[in-house]
Amino acid sequence: MVRRTSSDNDIFSGPDKAPWRRSADTHDAYLLKYVTTRGALKLPKYQYRSTNSSLLYHYVIQHYLAWLLPLLPRWMAPNLVTLIGLWFTAVAHASLIWYCPLLQGVAPRWVYFLNGVCFWSYQTLDHLDGKQARRTGSSSPLGLLFDHGCDAINTTTVVLNLAAVWQLGPGLRTYWMWAGFALAFFLGTLEEYYTGYMNLPTLNAPNEGLALIYGIFFLTAAVGPEFWTQEVEALGCGRNSVLWLVCVLCTVGTCLTNVKNILEAVLTNKDFSLPVALTRGVPFVMMVITWFLWIVSSPSKVFERHPRVMLWTLGLMSAKLITQLMIAHICDEEYHPLGKSVTIVIFNVTHAAFYSWAHHLPEYSKTFPQFDEDFICKEMFVLSLVVYLHLMISAIYEVKSILKINCFTIPHTKEPVATCKETNGRSNHDSSIWISQRVTSS
Repeated sequence: MVRRTSSDNDIFSGPDKAPWRRSADTHDAYLLKYVTTRGALKLPKYQYRSTNSSLLYHYVIQHYLAWLLPLLPRWMAPNLVTLIGLWFTAVAHASLIWYCPLLQGVAPRWVYFLNGVCFWSYQTLDHLDGKQARRTGSSSPLGLLFDHGCDAINTTTVVLNLAAVWQLGPGLRTYWMWAGFALAFFLGTLEEYYTGYMNLPTLNAPNEGLALIYGIFFLTAAVGPEFWTQEVEALGCGRNSVLWLVCVLCTVGTCLTNVKNILEAVLTNKDFSLPVALTRGVPFVMMVITWFLWIVSSPSKVFERHPRVMLWTLGLMSAKLITQLMIAHICDEEYHPLGKSVTIVIFNVTHAAFYSWAHHLPEYSKTFPQFDEDFICKEMFVLSLVVYLHLMISAIYEVKSILKINCFTIPHTKEPVATCKETNGRSNHDSSIWISQRVTSS
């Protein structure tokens, strides 16, 4: 039990008693609350720190951001700016779902141009939300949570759109590209959890990575998607295979860097446990392995018919793990990745993988009954969608109630009360930077 001070009691008592916390600490998990009583005490004291060494950001992006920022109305909260950016990527994704449902085939060139515009807009708004937060004094931990939630969703959006543009189709290349991108994002968030700050190197995904992505879309609009399937004679494979391999190698390098930084932070801090740190990613790895086993052993080739449904199921569960990790980070609490919904998904997919494997063996094919892979695939998608929506809606409501702020608007009477804390004068995701007056006063 956390001992509360008189200032801590203010958020639990009086006429403004928060509606999210009317039960004892032992009821938090049972009632599916994502911010515990202890976390609610520490949340307002959270401070966000980051470094951004991107050359593209400092020499190009920030200059046109300075021109665009005054166009945003002051009543618009940074989270609304982030949400609009997510809508742009949703439009881009929907266009390729319509023309390339199985991640192959040719779409009109205006679709690829639209994707380029949408992802450029997403990157721009992803930077503008932080500047809007500094401009209006509305920075908060809610911004960090909301920003990471949108980025986690867009990890799957980016992979599926690139697979459709590169004509990768519903194969293992697409699957492992998603696994690599998602793992890099998870490890990057885990690094922030252990080190206490976001470190963006000279070449990073939010800046150079996204620029490369919308550059690919614009190039495809100019030369056509057939360009990516043309063979590179010197290598004996298509251009799409070359780019896929480059993405894999870059992702592996990023993941190894994240692991190195995590281990250094764990080994130099006596409060951290190395065995515990090594188990943080076990649920994610288990999901990736069990889905892979199901895909390769599926008697009906379910991934070839439903690549988007299966990858979105994985993407939503991965986003849930990352969002819960971020909640633990901003609330200064232990991260418990193996939750109820993740366990259910892993169990069901393991069950499907085992049945698929058994049907390839004559001695077992008659023992185990037939099962509808399409139904299981769609069932898991619905479950993951409901679970993720519940997480995001509940967590956003709890955090905004604790901090007593609005999520998408800024009151006209709002006075700047927060300042940005940058390292070496460099900051990228400024929407999450929060220096509470409570910390200053204490």
